[in-house]
Amino acid sequence: MFPALYDWVAYPITALIRSLYDNEMKAIRRKEEPCPFRVELLAALERTLCFCHTGNTAVLATSLMNRLGLSAGIMKDGYPMLHQVFKQPTIRMAMAHGFEMKPQEWPLKDGYPAIASRRAQTLTYSLEHFMVSGGSRT
Repeated sequence: MFPALYDWVAYPITALIRSLYDNEMKAIRRKEEPCPFRVELLAALERTLCFCHTGNTAVLATSLMNRLGLSAGIMKDGYPMLHQVFKQPTIRMAMAHGFEMKPQEWPLKDGYPAIASRRAQTLTYSLEHFMVSGGSRT
């Protein structure tokens, strides 16, 4: 019964993760490139869900998540929030319009877009994979 409580209180996070994932999978099936901002938001939301289950602040990628409001909200009052990163004014409207992002609102770290997926990429693939730039891949 106790683990089911986490599922219940984390429902908004899991619903947003599921909706973002479904949106990206539809784009991939249409042969579109995944949006890196939505992928990073997914990674940040997964870290938020990990915090819900573990209570361990080590899972929070604070350089991104503080600026998005996710970890700052969790640490202050236990409720994650999300600053305006979508073109639409509400998450419900963003869901209906394919989660159109506002890149100019994305948090920066050292002049580059902040990310939450570095550790997952280096563990799953390699540091070399993570360090690949957008240049030619032969």
